[in-house]
Amino acid sequence: MSNLPIYSAMFRSTAAHSSIRIFFSVATAASMIFVVRLLGPEEYGKLSLTLQIAVTAGLILSWGSSSTLGKFLPEIPAVPEQGSLASKMLGWILVSFALFTAAFLGLAAAAPALFPAELRSAKTLVVAFAGLFAVFNWAQGTFRGIGKFVGWSWMEGANDLTARLGALGVIVWISRRYDAVLTPFVLALLFWTALASFRLKPYFRPSGFRMPPNVVRYALLMLAGSVLFMAATTLDAALLRGLLKDTSQVGYYFAGVRIPLILLTLLLSPLSIPFLYYFSHQDTFHTRERVYEMGTKLAGVLCGVISLLFFTLARPLVVLFYSQAYLGSVAVLQIYGFVLFLVSLQIFSGPYFAAINKPHLSVAMMLLTIALLAPLDLWLIPRMEAAGAALANVLMLTAQTLVITYLVLRNRINVLRTVLTLMAGMILSVALELWALPYSSLPAFLCFVLASRLVTRDEFAKIKAVLLHKPEATA
Repeated sequence: MSNLPIYSAMFRSTAAHSSIRIFFSVATAASMIFVVRLLGPEEYGKLSLTLQIAVTAGLILSWGSSSTLGKFLPEIPAVPEQGSLASKMLGWILVSFALFTAAFLGLAAAAPALFPAELRSAKTLVVAFAGLFAVFNWAQGTFRGIGKFVGWSWMEGANDLTARLGALGVIVWISRRYDAVLTPFVLALLFWTALASFRLKPYFRPSGFRMPPNVVRYALLMLAGSVLFMAATTLDAALLRGLLKDTSQVGYYFAGVRIPLILLTLLLSPLSIPFLYYFSHQDTFHTRERVYEMGTKLAGVLCGVISLLFFTLARPLVVLFYSQAYLGSVAVLQIYGFVLFLVSLQIFSGPYFAAINKPHLSVAMMLLTIALLAPLDLWLIPRMEAAGAALANVLMLTAQTLVITYLVLRNRINVLRTVLTLMAGMILSVALELWALPYSSLPAFLCFVLASRLVTRDEFAKIKAVLLHKPEATA
């Protein structure tokens, strides 16, 4: 196995990054569970909608800097040139934020009826959060681009945790209003953005705004992708709020999806950061096809098991975490749990498309997301309320996963058998539990995977070798 030292180094750095993310994600999730319980569905729905809009605005203002800098900085050998590119990107962000602030506050004053009441009441906090989040994304891209994604994990995790702990403190000792709870999110982001910027002082090298054309094109593509992604993730909440006029349904929805999203954050989200670096770096890019194929198998099986646990145990999980007040979230969790499984089958596609200089494929997938999700939401939400939004996401991601599987097949990666086998096993297992044997879906899925011989003995041996390889053996 000639690439064993490379695979081992990738595994160890990714494991370190993921372990830090897991620690902070578990702590953050635990604190957020208390926030959800104490706020109740209505106030939590207002907080979720406001935060979602603020994050969307911040991501747009960041100009795709997280992905752009993560892609191009590893290709630049010297710190001065890296700093020049990072500083130019930061200049774009700051100018955009100034224009956004003037436009948003001006429009809110001139035409307040255009904004939901919860957004109008917290408009200053929303603007502040959006600007800080944009700079925070810039810092993330810079840390990623210079290979310090493990160090960034500490900073990002600490920001998430301190924000939630601050929110919990506000609820317990000050107020249970959503806008008061939003304040510690802004203050935590301010502190950690300032600290990240201080750590990146060597990379502050102002040299104007002009960037290489290929970087500009990539940044615009990433911006388009970010806009589409956040539009897709905000669409459910916006339509729930607009079609049903009930903030409680927004609360039920976000409470139900939070549990799968915690696992997605723990298991899958950390993978995109190191693998964009490894898929792009000149010393490791030749391993990306094999890593993609094997990683999809392992992620699909693991996340399939977890999704079926959500499907079977949704009611006791909701009552345990949120109390009886959130029984409206049970159906949401049962359905949305399968999002974790579907995302696992495409988690490596974003870093891979970026590494082979085809980011437009990721943007195309976001367009597909909007094209599918909007009509599905409009059809299902009036009929199923919050659960309809969850089902719309599952149907959309199923179609998206099949399209991505075809696209990566056209680009030298064959995971078709893996994806179709795991999807077939999932459908059969769920059908068995729904119409024949309660609590049978998980054992049925595992039996199906073993019978299909999806992971061969040789692959098990290679996985074992990677896990046991000692870095000292690397020359």
